[in-house]
Amino acid sequence: MAKRRTLTQADVDVLKKEVSSAVLKAVVPQIKTAVSLVITTELSEQEEKYEKKLEEFKSEFFDRVDPILKEVPASREERTVQAHQIANLSDRVEKVEKHLGLAA
Repeated sequence: MAKRRTLTQADVDVLKKEVSSAVLKAVVPQIKTAVSLVITTELSEQEEKYEKKLEEFKSEFFDRVDPILKEVPASREERTVQAHQIANLSDRVEKVEKHLGLAA
């Protein structure tokens, strides 16, 4: 009959190291890939949220600023018209004062 060999604690420790090393070599790249995929997905979601918020802000900003910007040219035109009206009224007042002999 053949002699049976029994495992010693040292044999068990060596087997654990070799199995652990093999498992790590097989599993670590898969874990890295999974983590990378999760991070990429999370970043993409955050980027989409950021872009959506930015678009909302820009839309709200321009909705509020647009009426003000339209008022600027209207105000300039109004000032030009008023300046001409004031000049005309000043001329008329001078003529009336001269006609009535009032000192200006």
